[in-house]
Amino acid sequence: MVIAAYLARTRGMTVSADHIIVGTGVESLYGKLFRIFPQSAVYATETPGYLGQIFEK
Repeated sequence: MVIAAYLARTRGMTVSADHIIVGTGVESLYGKLFRIFPQSAVYATETPGYLGQIFEK
């Protein structure tokens, strides 16, 4: 809930805590997200961990 409140206060985003995923590294998180969501899903990131990273299946 703290992260959801932070996002609301600083970014104007309305999200629930169960829609937030926290992890230890961007590559690990992307791999997990790609397994969770359907192949047809569209992905976007606000600030990538490093430039030039492109994920393709």
